[in-house]
Amino acid sequence: MDDISSPETDLTAPQAVLGLAHHRAGRMAEAVACYDRCLATDPDHPRLLGLLGQAQMARGVVEDGLANLRRAAQLMPWHDETCLAYANAAAHAGDYDAAAAQYRVILARVPAHLAAALNLAAVLRVSNQWSELRNITAAALTFYPGHPHLLLALAVCDLQDREMDRALSGLDLVLEIAPDLAEAYFFRGTALNIVGRNAEAVDAQLCAIALAPHHAPAHLNLGNALVDLDQPENAAAYCQRAIELDPKLVEAYVSLGHIYTRLRRVDAAMAACRAALALVPGHVQAHWNLGIAALLAGDWALGWRQYEWRKRPELYAEHFRIPQGEEWRGGDLNGRTVTICAEQGLGDAIHLARYFPLLAARGAKLILSCARPLMRLFAGDPNLELVLDRALPLARADLWVDQMSLPGLFGTRIDHVVGAAGYIEADSELVPVWRDRLPQGYKVGLVWGGNPLHSNDRRRSMDVKNVEELLDTVLHVAGVSFVSLQVGRDFPSAWQGRVFDAAPWLDDFAQTAACISCLDLVIAVDTSTAHLAGALGRDVWVMLPFAPDWRWLQGRSDTPWYNSMRLFRQAREGDWRDVTKDISRELQARLRA
Repeated sequence: MDDISSPETDLTAPQAVLGLAHHRAGRMAEAVACYDRCLATDPDHPRLLGLLGQAQMARGVVEDGLANLRRAAQLMPWHDETCLAYANAAAHAGDYDAAAAQYRVILARVPAHLAAALNLAAVLRVSNQWSELRNITAAALTFYPGHPHLLLALAVCDLQDREMDRALSGLDLVLEIAPDLAEAYFFRGTALNIVGRNAEAVDAQLCAIALAPHHAPAHLNLGNALVDLDQPENAAAYCQRAIELDPKLVEAYVSLGHIYTRLRRVDAAMAACRAALALVPGHVQAHWNLGIAALLAGDWALGWRQYEWRKRPELYAEHFRIPQGEEWRGGDLNGRTVTICAEQGLGDAIHLARYFPLLAARGAKLILSCARPLMRLFAGDPNLELVLDRALPLARADLWVDQMSLPGLFGTRIDHVVGAAGYIEADSELVPVWRDRLPQGYKVGLVWGGNPLHSNDRRRSMDVKNVEELLDTVLHVAGVSFVSLQVGRDFPSAWQGRVFDAAPWLDDFAQTAACISCLDLVIAVDTSTAHLAGALGRDVWVMLPFAPDWRWLQGRSDTPWYNSMRLFRQAREGDWRDVTKDISRELQARLRA
């Protein structure tokens, strides 16, 4: 606030002096009344307009306050305090472009203006203008070397650029200089969670909350770290608290949608996603989370529509190449060539190969672009004209379609799933080789782990202890020859001489299919081998984690996708003991029968 004795202010009129007194004492209603009386006789008085605007902003009269500050800044562009107040008001109102423009004007005139630099940095961060944020911050540090908030802004730029080591080093430096800076703990916790140091992330966010108890994003990111530590109940509580602190924090609703799905509370999950979409209708992750929850709940009509948003997140966009031609959205196919783009995991490609006959029946000539280990398996499919390695450039075609879009395009319903009896045949030349290779007796295939790179692998796969429990419960069943179908993981030493290891010959899925065709039963975690057994129409028992993949629905021991599949579900997060005991009991009952 200017001193009223300053000659440039020209605020010596009695009502102006009284208004300033009320303003300084925090009596904004009285200050506004005094300023209005002064402006009645001098409506373009720049300082009074600026002071009126500031008082109105303080009272929450944002539209009028912003308009008066804008006018004051136009009349008095050299007055830094007024221009800064206008820029701050614009930022408060969410007009980040106007705020940034005004901060830039101030900095062009006064390059060392710290408040303008800090506030511009905040606006650039909110509006994701990272390149300029880095430049502005670096320039300000030449005037204020070691300023913690400026160093923090640089560290946040590094975090955004996924330069995680540099970001963490920068944040550590900030905390050495300013150990009570809550924002530094918040961003440090965020960075730690990204690199998988989840327990440390929890500690950092707790520090942020201790320093700033109403820091809603810290509560949210604490919840995100806790869910990664398999504490979804605690995670949900912190996300709920984040929403209480900031009901417009859309990411908190999005995280709740994911967490409630983990907790199998799908109605609450969908409600949280819809709340996020009410705030930001085009929020990509909210749509995707809604799709997953709806599919898990059995609302497939909604689920397929929302699941199309899987292609939008920047993190995954690179996996969705746009081939030549037009995307097929359900129109005529007669005589046209269609490239089917396999996506996501190997099991997903096998799972949805059931739609190849439907596409061919419409008169399409089909090209499949898939992962190399699947190529020989699908090369024998009579519906496909060509199978290509998806690592290579895509072939020219009239149309293309992402494979995971096919269930929605064909209107798949729970009561009408094609191919449930099986839709893949093993190579007739490989099957006899496996029949001679495998041990005699009732043969049961075992798979205890999926792709370690899968985002949910540590929950869906068994660790060494779990594998030992499975071993203890099933290997004592008399009359069974066990065959390990596990690829890519060490063969347990305790299984030597007790389990036939088929892995040395399983160099692609054609070999795996031939091997499975010679087995009586496959017992597997939720991985590609389980899908392959179901697609072959072979008996398969699948061990599911507490929070299953969307395709397995809820509470069922069967699945509409595969008639020959039976599901065994965890009753508690991470606890496989009941699952392995149930399987042992059922295996003995089957042999007795």
